[in-house]
Amino acid sequence: MRDPNRLVVLDVDGTLIEDHGGKCTIWGLVQAAAGVPDAVREERLRLHREGRLTYVEWVALDVAGWRAAGLRRQQISVLAESLAPTTGARECLSELARRGYLLAVASASLDIVLDMHFPEVPFVARVLNRLTFDESGLVTGCVPAASGFSDKPAVIAELRHRFGMEVQHTVFVGDGENDIEALMAAGIGVAFRPKSSAVVSAADEVIESLPELLDMLP
Repeated sequence: MRDPNRLVVLDVDGTLIEDHGGKCTIWGLVQAAAGVPDAVREERLRLHREGRLTYVEWVALDVAGWRAAGLRRQQISVLAESLAPTTGARECLSELARRGYLLAVASASLDIVLDMHFPEVPFVARVLNRLTFDESGLVTGCVPAASGFSDKPAVIAELRHRFGMEVQHTVFVGDGENDIEALMAAGIGVAFRPKSSAVVSAADEVIESLPELLDMLP
């Protein structure tokens, strides 16, 4: 059995990547580049929250619009590059890995963001949406994240099983209301710059910078 708290699972948008209060995510940037109106984006989110549109259906609708708009890998890479890691994120992950922590991400973001900004981090699992492209670079589809928009506790459970860990040996770090269940499912739920009081209430710890994790996790 590994030492306590040896698995750290993190959200991406708003946690590893700055999202300016949720106003600037890779998904939103790509939607804007494809010319998708805000009203359409908000309607799909509403339908998903009401249970009338599954996560897989939602992703398929959005990505079909990207393909119809002719978006290519190069354009999406430029958008991903325009984003920035949160302050100290790279250094924090590097130090946690050095200390022996297993690192994973569970997010509704795009894998291209992780490829762009954290290529050197030895994640044991990367649960994100993965775009597919044809030989010309045109978007052809997307393999949806297994965690969907909010089913991140399932990722924690799967990793616990894979590595033979008790729940108290797990940490989840996230910022949004779609992270609440994961914050509650982990041994230690850490709210990073929480976006609401509900996120604060679900967490065991609240931090404003990722390097604060290094004081919490020896």
